[in-house]
Amino acid sequence: MNKYTSLYNWQLLPVLAVAIFVMFVFTSGKNSLSADLVQKPTFNIGDKWTYKYSRRGEEWTFEEIVTSIDNSNNVIEMSGKILSGENKGKEFKDKYGFYRIDGKDYFVDLDAGRQDDDRENIKARLDVQFPLILDSEWSQNYRSTGSTDGLPRVYNNDFEVDKMETITIEAGDFKTYKIEQRQNIQGRYTNYYHTYWYAPAAKRVIKKESCTNCPAFELLSFEVK
Repeated sequence: MNKYTSLYNWQLLPVLAVAIFVMFVFTSGKNSLSADLVQKPTFNIGDKWTYKYSRRGEEWTFEEIVTSIDNSNNVIEMSGKILSGENKGKEFKDKYGFYRIDGKDYFVDLDAGRQDDDRENIKARLDVQFPLILDSEWSQNYRSTGSTDGLPRVYNNDFEVDKMETITIEAGDFKTYKIEQRQNIQGRYTNYYHTYWYAPAAKRVIKKESCTNCPAFELLSFEVK
C-alpha cells in the first residue's frame, strides 16, 4: 500500500487535524469569548477592600465595605473609612450602580464629580464596561470641578482593554485585565494617560498607575463572598 492509498483510507485524519487546529486557535486566541469574557460582578453585603492611595507625594490607606444593596435600582452603597494619613478616621459613603446601555453594563460611580473636602482625592473615576473582553473600547465623559482652580471642566475619557496580565501586589497574585485610559480635560492641550488592572477575583480594579502627580492606588487586602 503506497502513501496515497493510506491517505485515502484514512481520509478523516486531515479533517480531524483541521478541527483540532481550529479548536486550538479559538480557545487560546486573544479574543476567546469562553476564556476571556467577564460578566459584571455580583456584590454581597460585607464585601470589603482596603487600598493604599497616593498623590503628589502624600500617601494614605482607606477601606470600603458593601453595606447596602438595592437590587431593584441596581445601586450598591459602600461605607468607607480613611485608615491613615492626614484625614485618618474620616468616614464616607459611596454609591455605585449598574447602567445598561446598548446591551452593555456599566459599573458607575454615582458620586463622580462630587467634592467633599479632600474626598475627591480618594475617588477612582473609572466606569468599567461589562462584559469585559480583550480589545473592547468605550468612552466616559463627565463634568467636575478642577482641584486646583475650582473651575468646572469636562473630562473626556477613552478606554481600551489592552491585554490579560497576571500581576503580584501586596494583596496577592491576580489574573487581571489591563485597561488603558486616555484623558483629555477641557481647556488643556495635553492628554493624560492612566493604566488600571481589573481583577475578577476581587470584583474591582486592584491597581492604578498614572502620570506624575496624578492619583495612584493599589489593593492591600480584600474579603469577598
